[in-house]
Amino acid sequence: MARGSILTAQSLCATCVLRPRTYTRAIAGIYFAAPGDQLMRGFKAKGRLTEAGLFARLLWRNMQRVAPPLPKLDALVPIPSSRDAILKRGFNPAGEIARELACLSGVPLRRAWCERTRETSSQKTLDWRTRQQSVRGLYAAQVPQACGWVGLVDDVLTTGSTLEDASEALLRAGAQGVIALVAARTLAK
Repeated sequence: MARGSILTAQSLCATCVLRPRTYTRAIAGIYFAAPGDQLMRGFKAKGRLTEAGLFARLLWRNMQRVAPPLPKLDALVPIPSSRDAILKRGFNPAGEIARELACLSGVPLRRAWCERTRETSSQKTLDWRTRQQSVRGLYAAQVPQACGWVGLVDDVLTTGSTLEDASEALLRAGAQGVIALVAARTLAK
């Protein structure tokens, strides 16, 4: 398996190991380090949408290789972007990766199952605690009553705060469980 493709206790920072998670596991396609960070920046900042397919293929490969195997996913749900981010970029990075991943995996894409409850500013420059506070209660979810496991898709896992809040919303709405699926994850510090 590719180095860093799976989040384990050994690859997480001390804060992340001690913090409870609402998602059961997190699978990543690549590390957010050279050259992957340049690919991600080109994808997000320059609109290189073909990179979504590459990220989805790397993620799908790692999803298939993980042990123990993942539970059967009933849906892929992308993290919704802010209105400002969509106006700036013209697309939702997590949504594009989720669309490509749905094509590869055959798991249905459900964009409407998770939505933002308010607008926030960019989290790029925020520290862990501030990120956590800025996303608290940011997401609401609606899932069918018989919903099983959901794959929650995001572009980059930095602190996990966004995934935590969205995952919590999906679980409150009735999802049986949540697996975090990210194109890239930052290196543990």
